[in-house]
Amino acid sequence: MKKFIKFISLLCIAAMLMSTVAFAQSETPENDTQTPGDTYEPGNTENPDDTENPDEPEVSEKTVVSASAYFGDIYKFINKGEKPDLSAGYIDFKFSDDTQERVLLSDTRLAPFPDTEEIGYLTYTFEIYGSTYSIDFVVVDPTLNVAVFKDLKKNFWGYESIRNVLFAGFFTGMSDSEFAPKESMTRAQFCQMIYNIYKDDPSVMSGDIEVSFTDVEDFRWFYEAVTACARAGIVDGVGDGMFNPTAPIKRQEAAVIMMRILMGADALDNVDVEAALAAARDAGIEAKDFDTASNYAKKAVAASLGVILFGDSEGNLTPKNNINRAECATMMSNYFFDGYIAPPVKYLVYLSPENRANPYTGVNANESEQMYLVAAAAEKYLTEMGYDVYIADVNTSIKEDVQPNRSGEAEQLGADVYVAIHSNAVGKTNNGEHAGGAGGATGFYNGNNKGSKELAQFVYDRLAAFTPTEDNGISDDMLTSKPFAEVRLPTMANLLLEVEFHDYAPYAQWITQNTDGIGKCIAQGIDDYFKSL
Repeated sequence: MKKFIKFISLLCIAAMLMSTVAFAQSETPENDTQTPGDTYEPGNTENPDDTENPDEPEVSEKTVVSASAYFGDIYKFINKGEKPDLSAGYIDFKFSDDTQERVLLSDTRLAPFPDTEEIGYLTYTFEIYGSTYSIDFVVVDPTLNVAVFKDLKKNFWGYESIRNVLFAGFFTGMSDSEFAPKESMTRAQFCQMIYNIYKDDPSVMSGDIEVSFTDVEDFRWFYEAVTACARAGIVDGVGDGMFNPTAPIKRQEAAVIMMRILMGADALDNVDVEAALAAARDAGIEAKDFDTASNYAKKAVAASLGVILFGDSEGNLTPKNNINRAECATMMSNYFFDGYIAPPVKYLVYLSPENRANPYTGVNANESEQMYLVAAAAEKYLTEMGYDVYIADVNTSIKEDVQPNRSGEAEQLGADVYVAIHSNAVGKTNNGEHAGGAGGATGFYNGNNKGSKELAQFVYDRLAAFTPTEDNGISDDMLTSKPFAEVRLPTMANLLLEVEFHDYAPYAQWITQNTDGIGKCIAQGIDDYFKSL
């Protein structure tokens, strides 16, 4: 089981000792309390901690007598694809020949740091002088676009916690567009989450307990996760050979499972409930309804206070309530992301590509297809800049008389800007041919909405510099002479952008060949606008 180091003293005293990096050591005694920053020199025998004991048996030359590790300055969060700076951490060794050595974690003798291209929980394990050490990290991808989940609003109480667990891959959406924050977690779903996090950590996900649940068949999606958790002693069945995988998991059950992992079963059994409650109170954490917890769960609930459980605004824990996905995400964030500073949500950008398949002239393409490619490119660049982006579903109506419509959806999501993305058409002359010569970018905005004109100008300037034809400027004509819904209806700063004309073959071809560049210009223009605020 994982050592519980985040709150060491809950069981005996009220003081809480915090640590940002989980540390595990085996085989080497920890009887040296070296102060971080002290420098040992080989052969230094005047260190006050280096006392001789005549009763100690003689050891061979260079045999380790003691070791003390300092990993506290290592940031435990790593962005995907990056490596941490290990130079701040070290281990101080004392040897039987009265010499001492400080080994930096950047030492080439240690195992190379694992690849961080995959997000999630990661344990760095290495061996030095016959002892094995491990440090836990969380690899995150803060560029993930949370705004794809239309049921998550920026002002939702659990929004930041949900962002954190999504960044680490601990959670995924229930679908491509829904997170379902208020949906209850099932026992199987909770096990799957635990397994996803710890499956590569043998200190947690190992055990030989024989289990066989009649309702956890080997063809079920949760079979591997539930079985592994049960064999490790993390979860129990409900009796009569049943696990009840589809039943909602209660908050107290989740606390028991998590504290078995974080503390270990033996330490959990020895929890002093009253001391833990007193420590929580001293830390400002109320547990008014603690007595409503089931007897089997009281030690875990008490130990979890200030670690994963904090109670609601009224000081209640509601231990027997079902835990929903938002609460579960918050629980995991409380522990794993203590000390993590997520990139701020700058703004939410709502992109509305044309959803009508208007055919292009001279190329095998249509307006909807190409504008969605442009939107996807804009999303890519905007998320890299730190923005949340939501792209309207192709089946969501632009018009106001069909519900749901895009302007209403943008309002509901709390979007800061609304950008409609279209390609233009001049129509045909009397002989059925394109007039020719009509081309370039055009921007339309709602002058009644604060920031719309400025947004339109910034985006237009970027795109106009990119298009090969003469451009047409920006105006609010669509609000007056042609009251288009995407200009008239949005209440936030908005823009309807015509990127080029598609009913003239050379221009249509240019669009199809430059969707990424067009999207980049849109992203840069939006970024210019927000930077100007």
